[in-house]
Amino acid sequence: MSSKRDSVFQVSLTEIAFTIILLLVMLFGARLTSSIRTEHEQAAQLAEKTREVEILKEQLQQFGGICKPDPEDPVEPMMPCIKCVSVLGKMTKEEAADSLNLGQELMRLWKALQHPDRKLTVDDYKQLLLANGRDYASSPLTREEIERRTDLGIALDEIWRNADPELRPTYDEYEDLLKQIAERLVKGERPIWAEELNEEQKKLQEALAAIDKLQAEAEQHRADLQACEKTTEFFRRRAGMDLPPCWVTDDGKSVQYLFNVRLMEPDRVEIVPGWIPEREAEAMSMAPVRSMVEKQFMTMSEFRTFGRELLKLSVDSKGEACRHFVRMKNEIEDRAPADRARLTLEQYFYKYELN
Repeated sequence: MSSKRDSVFQVSLTEIAFTIILLLVMLFGARLTSSIRTEHEQAAQLAEKTREVEILKEQLQQFGGICKPDPEDPVEPMMPCIKCVSVLGKMTKEEAADSLNLGQELMRLWKALQHPDRKLTVDDYKQLLLANGRDYASSPLTREEIERRTDLGIALDEIWRNADPELRPTYDEYEDLLKQIAERLVKGERPIWAEELNEEQKKLQEALAAIDKLQAEAEQHRADLQACEKTTEFFRRRAGMDLPPCWVTDDGKSVQYLFNVRLMEPDRVEIVPGWIPEREAEAMSMAPVRSMVEKQFMTMSEFRTFGRELLKLSVDSKGEACRHFVRMKNEIEDRAPADRARLTLEQYFYKYELN
C-alpha cells in the first residue's frame, strides 16, 4: 500500500524531484556559459582600447602634447601643434606652420569683414576662399598685383563701412556704382559724379512725367473718339446713313454736295452741279454725273436710271463704299406725289432739304 501512495502516474515523487533538479542545473549551466563568453569578449575589447591608450601615450611623450602650445618655449610656443598638424596632414613642419598662420589670419579677416546687411558663415567664407584660391592659382597676376587687388578691395570696403548708415547706399548698389565708374575710366571717359547723376535723374523724372501726361491725354482723346464714334453711329442710324458720305471737308466736320436737285411737277427733276471747284475733275470723271448734268431736266424714271448707275459706281469703284450728298428743293405741292419723289431721291442720295 505504501508504494502506491508515494507515486503519481506510476512515477515516484523522488524521480520527479530528481528530474526538476537536473533541468535547473542545465539552465544555470547555459547561463554561466553565456556569461563567460560575454566576459571574454569584453576582456578582448578592453585589451584593444588599452593598446590604443598606450599608442596615444607614446604620441604624447613623442610630441609633447597634441595641439597644446608650450608657453615655456621661448622660440616657438606652437611647435607641438605644428608637429601634430605635420603628422596628421602629412606635410612638412614648414607647411604646417604656414597652414596655422594662414588659418589664424583668415579667421581674423572673416571677423573683421562682416557686413551688416550680408553675413557670411564660416562655410560660405571657406568656399569663397577656395574659389578665389583656384582663380589666383591659374591667374597670370604677379604677387604684387594680387596684393594691390586685395588692398584695393579692403580699402573700398572700409570706405563703405565708415560712411553714414543713413546716407550710404546698399552694398550691392555701392558695388554697381564702383563698376560703372571703373568702366568709364577704362574707356577714357570722365565718371558721372553725384551732382550730375542727380541732374540726369531729375531730367529722367521730368521726361517720365511728360510721358505720363501724354499717355493720360491719349487716353482722354481715345475716350473722346469712342464717344464721337458712338454719337456718329447714333445719328447715322437716325438719318438712315448706312454708308459714309463720299465727299467731306479736310477737317471732316462738313459734307460736300454733288448736285442741287429740284423736284417739280409733273414728274420732272432738274439737276444742277453743286460741287465746289476743287471737285470738278472728279465729278466729271463719272459717266452718270456727266449724263445728268448734260441732260439737266429729266423724268423721274430717267432720274432712277442715272441714280442707280451712280450709286453702284460709288459703292463698287471706291476703296470704301459711300453715298453722295445733294441739296434738294421739293416744289411739288401735292403731299402724296411730293413724298414719293422725295423717297425716290433718298434711295440713291443723302439729302439736305431746302425750304
